[in-house]
Amino acid sequence: MNIVSITDKFSVSGAIDLDSLKQLAKRGVTLLINVRPNMEAVDQINDEALAEMAALAGLSYVCIPVKSGEYPADKVAAFARELHAERGAVHGICRTGTRAAHLWALAQCKAGVSKSWLQQQLIQAGIDVAPLLANCEASEPRKTAA
Repeated sequence: MNIVSITDKFSVSGAIDLDSLKQLAKRGVTLLINVRPNMEAVDQINDEALAEMAALAGLSYVCIPVKSGEYPADKVAAFARELHAERGAVHGICRTGTRAAHLWALAQCKAGVSKSWLQQQLIQAGIDVAPLLANCEASEPRKTAA
């Protein structure tokens, strides 16, 4: 499994197994956010099984499913609530990690984090950001990312 660290408090990956979740927990991750809808692919682990795996690894778990390239405001807000409520590190999963990273960036942008800083973080992590933040406006002033 390829874990991509966006910040010291947020990382992403594609599909994940129990051993990897246990490794993440040892590194300080306390919350797993799954953004992949159930039944997106025949071979994916479903939401219920991921929740059980997260619990076995000692992680909290939440599912905020979004389709690739579609980031409704309510899903961005839900992602932001989870990020800002969590005290430990957060790991997001989807098919490749990109959707989870995009939701993180949109949630941070809405919280007032600099678009250029967010773009830099994603680019350094090898994640395509093309037009993602172009129309994102902050709903509250803030300078640091969660």
